[in-house]
Amino acid sequence: MSDYRYQKNLVKKKRLGLIFYLSLFLLLGGGAFVGFSHLILNTKFFKVSSIKAPEGITVLDDVFISDLERRIIGSSKALAMLGPDNVLFWKLANLSESDLAPGVSNIKIDSDILSKKVNISVEKRDLFGIWCSLGKCFGFDKDGVIFSEAPDVAGFLILKIKDENTRVVSLGSLVLPKREWIANVLDTVKILSENDTAVSSVKIRNLSLEEWEIEISNGLRFYFSLNFIPENLKDIVQKLDKKLSLEKLSYIDFRVPSRIYYR
Repeated sequence: MSDYRYQKNLVKKKRLGLIFYLSLFLLLGGGAFVGFSHLILNTKFFKVSSIKAPEGITVLDDVFISDLERRIIGSSKALAMLGPDNVLFWKLANLSESDLAPGVSNIKIDSDILSKKVNISVEKRDLFGIWCSLGKCFGFDKDGVIFSEAPDVAGFLILKIKDENTRVVSLGSLVLPKREWIANVLDTVKILSENDTAVSSVKIRNLSLEEWEIEISNGLRFYFSLNFIPENLKDIVQKLDKKLSLEKLSYIDFRVPSRIYYR
């Protein structure tokens, strides 16, 4: 019986010892966490000394930086706790494409913990063409991303695409639902333009039919599918021009793979 009591007391002592050391560990760990949190959040050690905005945005520095701060805060609750005055806020920022301003394709943030300095550089989107839909026009880049409002244009200097569908597009969105469609349209236009074919208008027809068209300066129309670029398009157009004279045709239909129809 005494052995049983001895074993029972021994187990009890071990449990109390385990609880003591566990409590001590939690106390010290909690204290270290509180101290580290205080160092990060409430001391000047991590306080930003300067923020340098990208070149060319000097007039709107404050607006640009404020907008960037808002986007970073919205991307992470932890970074929101640090705040933009903390260099770690910028060091740990990881923005996705959807977090960027519409006119920016990429952003790079260099931050130095020792100097507390933050340098920001951006890659701006360049205008590739004008997209018009539902009475409004927008500028879009080579990837088909809408990044600015734009006036309606005419002529051959700037590519203009008219969307005949009742789709609502907005800043930051793609001009078409599929990136493959965007690439097929823009690459086809590029092929014809490099062939000295003056493109006067581009129209996106009913998307349920997945069709679109190009009209050139003499009124000739080219019909295409959104799903592919006709093989050897450049050579085909050159051969048709020599054989039939494009000025005598009203349309050329490339909507069926490996088939050409014209009139």
